[in-house]
Amino acid sequence: MALQDLIDAAPPGSTVSVPAGVYNEQITIDKPLTLQPEPGATVTIDATGLDSSLPTVLILSSDVTIRDLTIQNGPFHGIQAGNASATNLTNISIINNEIRGHANAGIITNHNASMTISDNIIENNGTGAGFNLSGIVLYPHGPTSILNNSINNNNIDGIFARGSDAGLAIVGNIIENHLNSGITLAWDQKNTSIEFNIINNCGSGNYDEQGGIVIIQSMAETIGNNVIDSCNPSGIFWGWMPTAGDPPDEILISYNNITNSIRDGIYLFSQGPGGFIPPDQFPLEPVIKNNFLLYNGRAGVYVSNLYYYSPGNANPTINNNNIIDNEWGVFNATALTVNAIDNWWGSNTGPYHPTLNPQGTGNPVSDNVDFIPWSSNLQVFEVTGCSVQDVSLENYYISPFTNGDSKVKLVMKVTGYLEIKLTDEISAFLPFDIWFTKNFIMQIPELNNIKPVITATSACNASLIGSVIYIEMELGVVVDIEGKRTILISAIGPSSPRPNIPDFNIQKKKPRKAKKNKCQTNPIEECINAQVIFASCEFKQSLLKTIDLSELM
Repeated sequence: MALQDLIDAAPPGSTVSVPAGVYNEQITIDKPLTLQPEPGATVTIDATGLDSSLPTVLILSSDVTIRDLTIQNGPFHGIQAGNASATNLTNISIINNEIRGHANAGIITNHNASMTISDNIIENNGTGAGFNLSGIVLYPHGPTSILNNSINNNNIDGIFARGSDAGLAIVGNIIENHLNSGITLAWDQKNTSIEFNIINNCGSGNYDEQGGIVIIQSMAETIGNNVIDSCNPSGIFWGWMPTAGDPPDEILISYNNITNSIRDGIYLFSQGPGGFIPPDQFPLEPVIKNNFLLYNGRAGVYVSNLYYYSPGNANPTINNNNIIDNEWGVFNATALTVNAIDNWWGSNTGPYHPTLNPQGTGNPVSDNVDFIPWSSNLQVFEVTGCSVQDVSLENYYISPFTNGDSKVKLVMKVTGYLEIKLTDEISAFLPFDIWFTKNFIMQIPELNNIKPVITATSACNASLIGSVIYIEMELGVVVDIEGKRTILISAIGPSSPRPNIPDFNIQKKKPRKAKKNKCQTNPIEECINAQVIFASCEFKQSLLKTIDLSELM
């Protein structure tokens, strides 16, 4: 039976449990229901070769849940919530799906739908031409939460939101490898919080309005506890304020770890009076505190006097940050004075300024920066948290022998972050990664179209000895040959950290169920040559990572 027939036959409010299979369809859901696979089934909706004017899944009713499906290869959007005849939908839940390979957006609403988008893999969308070539597009939207998704390698933006003040929470996502930005808020987007995300390798650097988080004539009232690495040109870019509405009680940018931006960790501009165009209705005055701003190409914080027009009147308060190894710590190009006291500049002598502190050896500051007093040291009282964010399979090699066995080599990567307490009031997040390999021999009946798939559990412990943090990890890993046989891995094998590897190449894997056969006392005899179809063998892997904080001082 066609998937659309199952939906049409279902009463409102019911659950449609879909039999396993690949469905070459574009479907419409016009009643409240839940769409999910039958227990244990794998269901793929593949819209290859179908109508280029229709999304793969079109939702035209409130109270719809889509979960645990693979939705792929559509010539338009992946999931569209609402249209001109179905506006202001509510209680739309998109949970634990894989949404990939669409010509336009992976998920879109342009008619004020209210959604919860959580625990999905949204990747490789925006392969076509035109607009909306992003992972998630909200323009406009109702109250929406985007939680714990892996959003990777979509064409333009990971998340694009425009013109709404209904409420948007972007929390706990891994967002990587986008041409324009990890997150863009544009043209009067307000009432938005961006917290606990990992954003890596976003922005081509061709325009100012690119990078990790991009805010254009909009407002994010809270930007906190994010890890933003290797974005171009800025970790956070903010140009112009909204055209309407009241000024916020506070804009808080705090507890972020912003590193390796090609230009600026944080770039700020609001339009002041006396220029060619009218000024912003209120200036950009964020509180920037308790952040790590490290290794950014131009400035930890750059306060601009020119963004298309001048003068600029952004006036941040920059306190209690660690601003280290940037070309400039704070560069203020405006005529206003920026409050930047009580920061650690990488040296107990304070920041370098040619007249106000010529003996300072820390990150330099420009004129119109009030940096006295400064923090005299970077103190770490304790490590308060350690978390493994992801265990990913980065590469693999399968080499057959003549006797029917094959040599298998897996290249794996562990990524995570530490929470460290710097003072009684300041904490920060530090990322880490470790690469390691696993080698073993097993029998593989066929070598065509196979791929290892891993699932992992982890425990992480970190301790501070002197200025060095020691991170100890215990992994439990299951490796399956997808669709063929289960790999049973020896618990004994080479494993070593690889230095100087870029951070944050994170891929989020969906859990796979498998029978667990614990290894016996001799893991080589019991595991390496085992031939068990659709079973698994658990192995433990111990890893060690050190971070020398003195190198950050």
